[in-house]
Amino acid sequence: MSQKAELEMRPMVSVVVCVFNGAKSVRRCLDSLFNLDYENYEVILINDGSSDETDRVLQGYRDRVTYVKNEVNLGLAASRNKGVKLSRGEYVAFSDADCVVDRLWLTELVKCLTENNVQGAGGAIRTPEDIGYFARSVGTLHKPSPKLISGNEAEVPGGNCIFKKSLLQQMGGFDETFKESNADTDFNIRVWSDGTRILYQPSAVVYHYHRGTFSSFIRWRFINGIGLYRLAQKHRFKAKRLYHMFNLGLPPLLFIVGGFTLWIEPLFLPVLPVALYLIQLGRLYIKERGEFRPREICLGVFLGWLLRLSGSAGFWYAMITLPRNHRETLMRQDAPADSSADQPGIALK
Repeated sequence: MSQKAELEMRPMVSVVVCVFNGAKSVRRCLDSLFNLDYENYEVILINDGSSDETDRVLQGYRDRVTYVKNEVNLGLAASRNKGVKLSRGEYVAFSDADCVVDRLWLTELVKCLTENNVQGAGGAIRTPEDIGYFARSVGTLHKPSPKLISGNEAEVPGGNCIFKKSLLQQMGGFDETFKESNADTDFNIRVWSDGTRILYQPSAVVYHYHRGTFSSFIRWRFINGIGLYRLAQKHRFKAKRLYHMFNLGLPPLLFIVGGFTLWIEPLFLPVLPVALYLIQLGRLYIKERGEFRPREICLGVFLGWLLRLSGSAGFWYAMITLPRNHRETLMRQDAPADSSADQPGIALK
């Protein structure tokens, strides 16, 4: 079979990208999507009520994409569901406006699906070289990134994944109650509960342009903590249990350890975090020295602490402030995987 004939036989893929106030990054993302070596695909762009210059930046791409602008910000889950409804492909792939995809990205994802006869897959997320010192340091944390579960089965992030459209329809799409974050994690959990495998394909690469300021980093992790609380309530702490217990226990643990240290020997209080920092620095340096510079790793350890603290703060904030009736609604949900009508998403027909 000729190469041209092989290309023509590739299944149709719809690539969905959602953007909210991403005028500075979306052009870079779209340019990479139009440079793919895959032939049979479409790009669906959902502008989720942006108030910056995003709409003006996208003017030059309107004839190359299916473009929809939400009148108000609906959230990432709702926007992705809208993209799925508009899709014409057998498969639907997702990336984010602050990402750049590798030229072989779609080819590798589709190959993973077809060769392994599975309905879902995700790839690697790497940190690009052409970003600042702070953003590169954020990259040492590998958030978001695929999380291997067993063999090459994984929890895949929404910024680098692909699913068969029929699976998305069967599962009712992404749960739109996760307005802040973690709708992709919830979707992964529901798919696993249904007995469906999601595979990791490391050769399908996306480069993530991480947050470049301290304030945006803290806000991102705080909001992620709110999403994690919604996830814990929906699945009754059964999924990702240790992670949820860590978010619950971190503040009181710090309080107890700090108080005990002051009671035993106040001089130990500054020594303890320094010792922990040096231990973590050594571990992270061994793990990341091939990809990151020493000064990026040094800051990365400190950012890792802030990541956990801000995420736990968001978790506690949601636990205290989320309306009681909403909490009770989430508690009643068992996240059933056998009926899309039971999911808070929409019918993706």
